[in-house]
This record gives sequence, C-alpha cells and structure tokens, in this order.
Amino acid sequence: IKAILLFLVAAIIVLSFLGRSGPAGEWLVIALNFLLGDAKITEVAIILSLFSGGLVYLRSQKKVKLLAIILAITFTVIGISGLSYNQNLNIVHIGAIGWLAKLIIGIFRLLVANIIFVAVLLIGLFIFGQFAWYNFQRREREKKENK
Repeated sequence: IKAILLFLVAAIIVLSFLGRSGPAGEWLVIALNFLLGDAKITEVAIILSLFSGGLVYLRSQKKVKLLAIILAITFTVIGISGLSYNQNLNIVHIGAIGWLAKLIIGIFRLLVANIIFVAVLLIGLFIFGQFAWYNFQRREREKKENK
C-alpha cells in the first residue's frame, strides 16, 4: 500500500507540473516552488525520489520503515535543490532551500556550501542504498546456499 501511495504522489506531482491536475495541482506546484525553487532538475529529483521510494517498498525483502524512505526522499531532494541553487540553475525563484543555500554560502562560501549539500544528497542516497545492498547480499547468500 505504501509503495502504491508513493507512486500515486509521484504521478500527481508529474501531472501537476504538466498542468493536468486541476486547482489542487496548481497549489501543489506553488508549494513545491516555494520550498524548492523553480529548477527543473529539482522537479525531476522529487519525482525520481518518490518512484525510488516506491520501488524500495516493492523490491525490498527487508522490512522498510516509512520514516526511512521519507528521510531518503527529503535528503535527496534537499541536496539536489541546494546544489542547483549553488550552480545558479534556479533563475526566477530560489525557494526556501535556495535561501538556506544562500545563507550557507554567506557563512562558509560556495565550496563548503557545495560540500554540505553533496553530503546531504549522499545521506539520502545512502539510505536508499541500504535497502538495495541488503537485497544484493541476500541474493548472494541464496546463490551460495543453492550451489
């Protein structure tokens, strides 16, 4: 059920960005642009992260906690959004994460800000990777046992 809900949210977001989900979709796009800015790469990151979360639920033999998937999605999207702001990909509207990136740049400068957002992105990818690694190890054990 959780995987289907993640796929559903991803589909709604895709349709919202395409202008095909009515007034609720328009509000969703406004909210996402407020939080994450208007960079297309951030939109793609949201959609791919949600689909990845759904796939983790479907494919994982390990018990998957919803909080872990939400954290993975959140960290991945924040990392990509911060990096896109730092690389000047958000031209019109930078969003709340862009303001955070601007603050971090003001305190630490661009290099450290990029390192921070890469670290945040890697944390999100690491959480996703934990489930994939567990499945890989399980399959390898099964292959050895069957020989």
